[in-house]
Amino acid sequence: MKPYITFNVDGKEFHLRLTTLGIISLEEKLGRNPADIYLGLSDGQLPKVKEIVQVLHQALQPLHNGYSMEKSASLLDSYFSEGKSIYDFITGPMMELFQCAGLLGNTEDEEEVEDNPN
Repeated sequence: MKPYITFNVDGKEFHLRLTTLGIISLEEKLGRNPADIYLGLSDGQLPKVKEIVQVLHQALQPLHNGYSMEKSASLLDSYFSEGKSIYDFITGPMMELFQCAGLLGNTEDEEEVEDNPN
């Protein structure tokens, strides 16, 4: 497994990664574990857009250092202009990012364990 996920926007490829220190930084900014964002989804509550931009901004830093919050928000705007929604981002790239960082379990791994008890 690669230590990052690939995020394509406007014909450009970005590698997103959350390090442990990056996750700690997000916890300080959000006031909670970033994975808690998914708790509200089951109740139909979307996280604040600012929280989504903060996650994207932090994930850009290890491999695309220099991306500001403003540039990260603009990148998300470009993603939306391609017909995607905030829900698409949360359930797609962001979920993959959190799985890659170890914040969420990987459903493929869980299925593999169920199929192969050894």
